[in-house]
Amino acid sequence: MALSFAPPPVAAAPFSLTVWIVDSNSKELIKLGNLGRTPPATTAEGINDAGQVVGQSFTTDPFHPQRAFITGPNGIGMTDLGTLNAYAINSAGQVVGTYQTTANETHAFITGPNGAGLTDIGKASEAVDVNDLGQTVGYFYDAASGEDHAFATGPNGMGIIDLDKLAIPPNGNILQYANDINNLDRSPLPARYPSRRPMP
Repeated sequence: MALSFAPPPVAAAPFSLTVWIVDSNSKELIKLGNLGRTPPATTAEGINDAGQVVGQSFTTDPFHPQRAFITGPNGIGMTDLGTLNAYAINSAGQVVGTYQTTANETHAFITGPNGAGLTDIGKASEAVDVNDLGQTVGYFYDAASGEDHAFATGPNGMGIIDLDKLAIPPNGNILQYANDINNLDRSPLPARYPSRRPMP
């Protein structure tokens, strides 16, 4: 597991946040690096079975201080992925999350193995989890209904499937967010009742 720790705050000082990998078997603590800011400020969002960690870390860049990162196995090293938000990683090291386009739109993305390259999944969307096939889940804004809808993709982030249309929930509820996906392509889907959808 990857945990973020912050020391007690010091008045008028920049905040500090450090990430550690905790091995619950050996009880070993492995301290992750950072992307350059002093004091360090790093948060972990996901970890795979090899111990590769993804998240965000602050740099010394005054214009884009917060950037996404991926580590090597067991949290060793730290690679700057750019001005992204990295939320999850699978066994191949494919990373999913969001980024802002030059038009200031939020798009979901998936990378190739070990965080290499970037494939745009779709606009007005956020990817929050990925399984070992690269099937990605999250949510997107459906302009027709004015609501967020849960989505899933095929392998390697290909093709968005609107889960609210694939499996319509009862009583007018909307499947708005897909938070996790396992290797059997199953997702827990919170639903809520919107004012815009009429009762059947």
